Amino acid sequence: MNIRIPRAGSPVEPSTARPQGPVATEPAVAVRPPVAAEWSRGARTAAAGVLVAAPLLELVSGLLVSRSGDRAAWLVAVAADPGRPHLAAALALVALPLALGAVLVKVLLALRGSPRWAWTGAVLAAIGLIGHAVVVGMEMVEKAMVIGGLDPAAVVVAGEQLSPPVLVAAVMFIPCSVLGIVALVVALWRSRSVPRGALLLILAMLVLDLGLGWAAAGSALLVVANAWIAVTVLRGGGARPARAGARTGGSAG
Repeated sequence: MNIRIPRAGSPVEPSTARPQGPVATEPAVAVRPPVAAEWSRGARTAAAGVLVAAPLLELVSGLLVSRSGDRAAWLVAVAADPGRPHLAAALALVALPLALGAVLVKVLLALRGSPRWAWTGAVLAAIGLIGHAVVVGMEMVEKAMVIGGLDPAAVVVAGEQLSPPVLVAAVMFIPCSVLGIVALVVALWRSRSVPRGALLLILAMLVLDLGLGWAAAGSALLVVANAWIAVTVLRGGGARPARAGARTGGSAG
């Protein structure tokens, strides 16, 4: 049995033995397409139509009947030209379910990246729409009473007798709507499923409408923002694709 012992200082031949067992490799990360890309063409078209139609009808409804600070004077103007108030009320009623649909579309777009913010915005926005519906209904009753021949001042007094329900409806409408919109903007921002410029326009709408009292300008800005989002939905795109199994925008929510 011959055993070769290397001499001192002689080079040692490198080992040619192959490593045993499987070689560890990094797992492939699947990249998921944008949310809207997974919808059918018909679903994307319907979503885009709802996004644009809801604020557009609200804008037209507000332009048809301008509201002044004096409610009695406003009711007198309504009685003088009942055709426009009727059309405005009809458009406002049609816009309500469309607005709910627009909220649903935004929730679906944001749900993958930020579910907690998306659901929070959905609940608050839904409560706000309920309050909005109550306010629209009360205005329709007041218009009908004045058009029917009742004194506008008496109608205003009768409306003041419903102060607690009106206050509840107002709280449901304005604060919940604003908080719901902000929560949805945060969810969409974190999910990066729509252009962030459109989200900035939505926030600017709140400033114009509530901060400055420019309701028509705010509604027009919302039409532009939702149309921008609608174009993105139609193209089936987003700001960036999401990795499968990963959460965008940091931790969940």
